Amino acid sequence: MTMIDARVPLWFYGVTSIIYLVSAIVCFLVSFFSYKTYKMDKKKKILLLLFGFLLLGIGFIVLAIPSLYIYFGLTYYQQTSLSINYVNYLGFSIYYLVSSIAYLLFLGMYIPSNFSKKNFIIFVPLWYANSVRFNLFSIFVLSVVFLKTLINSIRKRNLNSFLVMFSFLSLALFHLLTYLTSFSVTSFVMAHSILILGFVSLLVMLIRVNYIGKKKV
Repeated sequence: MTMIDARVPLWFYGVTSIIYLVSAIVCFLVSFFSYKTYKMDKKKKILLLLFGFLLLGIGFIVLAIPSLYIYFGLTYYQQTSLSINYVNYLGFSIYYLVSSIAYLLFLGMYIPSNFSKKNFIIFVPLWYANSVRFNLFSIFVLSVVFLKTLINSIRKRNLNSFLVMFSFLSLALFHLLTYLTSFSVTSFVMAHSILILGFVSLLVMLIRVNYIGKKKV
């Protein structure tokens, strides 16, 4: 089997490319249906959801580009003009940045309207540019969002609210699994499957809002 290094087989970059592209497509669909929902109900949190998933979609596209570059460069040309480590580092650094902004937008969906009047400042240190710190940051922010959606789901007891809660639970679990488990193809696919399932859950909710009937979430 052709290997990139002692740990990652070459075909794995092909698999990651597909996973990242599928994730990006679902994120863009969520963003699109968020826009359609926003036209019906011009709430700030829907707008934040729209831009949050737009940024996540861009982040996954950025991740897919290095994987595609490495996979096709080594499959068909047996070399790449840029260092594999450099390409991966650049792609993941951009992904960490845009995803962090997206998660803060999600958090902003559940910040009370009078929050800004209390003169609080959300400080986002730029120390998350590695997987451990980024995942810890993401787990913290998404856990807060999940708890808010859980309370909302218990209070409203409807399917749409449950789908929103499940979506953010999936995002938090994705980062928790990524942080706790050692790297392997199996753990990677499992974690990203949970992530995509969460995206699809939110997409289903937005489709229901647009085509089946509007319910508050």
